[in-house]
Amino acid sequence: MTRQGQLVVPVQYGKEIATGTLQSILKKAGLK
Repeated sequence: MTRQGQLVVPVQYGKEIATGTLQSILKKAGLK
């Protein structure tokens, strides 16, 4: 696997975590 190939997955995974975190914060704030 190339270095680029190893970087793609963590980046996409990080984006999912960031999105999930934002949604959780908004829900806690009472905003959907």
